[in-house]
Amino acid sequence: MIIARSIPIGNHIKLNTICIIWRMYMNWTKVTITTTSAGVEPATGVLLGLGISGFQVEDPADFQEFLTLRNKTWNYMDDSLMHLAEGDTHVIFYIAENAQGAETLALVRSEMKALKSRDTEGIFGPLTVELDHVAEVDWARNWKQYFKPFSIGSHFLVKPTWEEATPAPGQVVIEIDPGASFGTGQHDTTQLCMEQLEKVDVTDRYMLDM
Repeated sequence: MIIARSIPIGNHIKLNTICIIWRMYMNWTKVTITTTSAGVEPATGVLLGLGISGFQVEDPADFQEFLTLRNKTWNYMDDSLMHLAEGDTHVIFYIAENAQGAETLALVRSEMKALKSRDTEGIFGPLTVELDHVAEVDWARNWKQYFKPFSIGSHFLVKPTWEEATPAPGQVVIEIDPGASFGTGQHDTTQLCMEQLEKVDVTDRYMLDM
């Protein structure tokens, strides 16, 4: 059961979600395949053949190409990302730590070994498979560090409940606790609607968000 309610507190609007949820957190295995730029397509092709469609590719060649587009499609990048221009190429995906996941992992290892044997010129790299444990609860909590207060239009300041923020004169603070019912308010359509609300007199009126 999920109950959502809004509570006006001075110039704050606090959105609360009361959730009663019964679930077991699942543990996951992060699987990293080390390859080369030339090996990305055959390696991911193997994964797709095994029914693994969700994966990420970390290829320094792609990042180096991205750097050449500076001042064309972007003009700022955090220096902490520069390490992506060096090192090995990786294909990363996650599988559940259960019987089905173990079976899938065994198939991945077998298929990578077979692919390596067919790669007589060694252009696909080592095709090694490395594992790392990831608890789902970590994902559920760690994203919060990236959600910071931000302004929408001229009158709204949106902030999560765990962050402190001082509104500018005339700003209304909308405090939300993202979860099963509420997002973060960062979606473009949400912000456009809020900017339009600034033009409407909503004094003593009810509004329905659908």
